[in-house]
Amino acid sequence: NGYHFKNTQDHTRKLRNELWVKLFEVFGDNIRLNGPSDINDRRLPNTLSVGFKGLLASEIFDECKEIATSAGSACNSGTVKITRVLEEMKVPLEFARGTLRLSTGAYTTSDEITAAVVALQKAVQRINARK
Repeated sequence: NGYHFKNTQDHTRKLRNELWVKLFEVFGDNIRLNGPSDINDRRLPNTLSVGFKGLLASEIFDECKEIATSAGSACNSGTVKITRVLEEMKVPLEFARGTLRLSTGAYTTSDEITAAVVALQKAVQRINARK
């Protein structure tokens, strides 16, 4: 029903925003919010597109098995091809290559958001330690 749908939208939007705030607190200028500059403007209520500066999405996937995510760019035979959508949004290459799409759901909790941010932080630390 419409009431349940609105509550789910409000819940997922709140957690999506919480995810962005926590990611930015941890990564600062090394993470970028892709899309409209206003977190609430013209976005799906449950989806966040972020780019990690100087990293490849595939590196993050390999290091962060604790969360399910999808990439914002496609890797083919060792090269990275940036999606048309990221190109049209004018996402800088240094962020586009490390773009992930993260989603929240009706049953996602704030504790799970915190755990996901910690998992990403540890994964990025491991990647950077090897460089």
